[in-house]
Amino acid sequence: APPAIEQQIEEIVAEIDPDDPSTYGAPERIVSLGQPVVPIMLELLAAPDLTTRYAAVYVLSRLATEADIPELVKGLDDPDMSNRTTIAATLLWLGDDSGLPILQDALQSDQMLAFSHPPELLADYAQRVLDESGPEAPAVFPDGTGYGLLAAPAKLPLHDVKVTLAECRINI
Repeated sequence: APPAIEQQIEEIVAEIDPDDPSTYGAPERIVSLGQPVVPIMLELLAAPDLTTRYAAVYVLSRLATEADIPELVKGLDDPDMSNRTTIAATLLWLGDDSGLPILQDALQSDQMLAFSHPPELLADYAQRVLDESGPEAPAVFPDGTGYGLLAAPAKLPLHDVKVTLAECRINI
C-alpha cells in the first residue's frame, strides 16, 4: 500500500481516545479509503494496543471478504473479548462459523462492548449477531451488494438501511 494510506491510517487511529466516545467513529474514515486498507488492517490485528486492534477489527468488519478469512481467523485469539466477538461476527457474515463458540461465550458476558456508543452489553451484541445470522438473514441486499449484516459496532436498524459502493463512494 502507498505510504500515504499507511500514514492516513496511523493518523486516524491516533485520534481514537478510549475515554472520548465522540472519537469512536474515526475508523469509518479508514473504511472510506476502501479495499486498499484491508491488508494493512489485517496486519494491525496483531498490534500491541487495544485501540489500534479495535480500529482494525472495525474496518475489517466492514471491508473484509471471503478471501480474508484465513487472516481474520487469527483475530479470534485477540486478548480483548469485544474484538474476538466482533471478529467472530465478521467471520460468520462471511460464511465461516469458526467463531461461533466465541459468540456463544459472549452471550454469558457481563462486559460492555468496547468502544460502543451508546454503551452496549457484549451479550446483547452477540445475541443480535446470532439473531441476524439465522437462516432467514440475507447474505446480500436485494441489489446484490454484500454489506456486512454484522458490521460492528454500528447501531443502524439494518432492515431500513441500504448501502452501496460505487467507485470511491459509500452511499448509506
